[in-house]
Parts: sequence; structure tokens; C-alpha cells
Amino acid sequence: MTSMFSGLYDLLQAVRGVNSTPLTDQHVPGTNLTDKWIIISGSNNGVGFEAAKSFASWGANLILACREPPAWEQHPTAAVNECKDLAAAHGHSSTIEWWPIDMADLSSVDAFCQRWLQCDRALHILCNNAGIAESTVQTRITKDGFQLVHQVCFPILLFLLTLLVHTSRY
Repeated sequence: MTSMFSGLYDLLQAVRGVNSTPLTDQHVPGTNLTDKWIIISGSNNGVGFEAAKSFASWGANLILACREPPAWEQHPTAAVNECKDLAAAHGHSSTIEWWPIDMADLSSVDAFCQRWLQCDRALHILCNNAGIAESTVQTRITKDGFQLVHQVCFPILLFLLTLLVHTSRY
């Protein structure tokens, strides 16, 4: 009876978004992603970094698509090194690289996509994870003329997807 209530409580907490129980391999079993290419935007910290670590441990080749971060954020090279260590610990020899991209700059996203297209690789998974939140009174406008948070969190992700979708493979 206690386990039933415990399970219901966990379900209720998950629905409310306050379940603090960390997911394990039991909840999300790994899979073999050897020879698969994955691009993850915003992957030097947070959810993107956690996804990168999981994909690395499953053998995927990764492109960590991140901006040059401010001093208080983990640098993408540290994220690359940790992902490489995880891949090696699981017996994989994955290619894991940081490619700079600034989602607040359309020309940076275009240059990133052109670099990918020149590699002539199949894209198996695109994790559009980059995003920012800004709680300042002053609204910042990008050089492309968009409100910063709006550009980074919505249209730029569609732009990235549009430029890369034809290289995708299932």
C-alpha cells in the first residue's frame, strides 16, 4: 500500500514539475549511438550539457554548438573534455568538438551551418537547446533587429533547423 502512495506521490510531483528525483539509467535506458552525429546548441551547461554527457556515454559523435560564454559559465572546451572522458570510459572513440555559434547573430548561425554542410556528414539528431532569459528593464535588440530573447529562443532555432534539415538521416 505504501509503495502505491509513493508512486502516486512521485507522479503528482512530476506533473507539477517539482519532482526532485534524478533520472537514472533505469528511467531512461541508454542506446547505442555509435557513428551517429548529433548537434546540441547551448550544450556547455544545464540541460544541453546533461544531454551531451548522455549522448557521449552512448557513443555518439557530438558537435557542441555554443557561444563564447561569460566568465561565470563553464567554457565549452571543458564540456568537450568531460564528454570525451565519458565516451572513453564507456569504450567509445567518439569525435566530440566545440563549434562556436552565437544565436544572437544570424551571420554566426549561417557560418556554423555552412561549416557543417562542408563536412558532408549526416545529421542524425539536432538538439535545439540554446536559450536565454533576461529579466532586465531595458530590452536589448540584436544587430539583426530582433529583441534578444526572442531571437535566441525562437526564430534562430527555426533558421538553424531549416539550414540543416536536408542533411538529416534517420
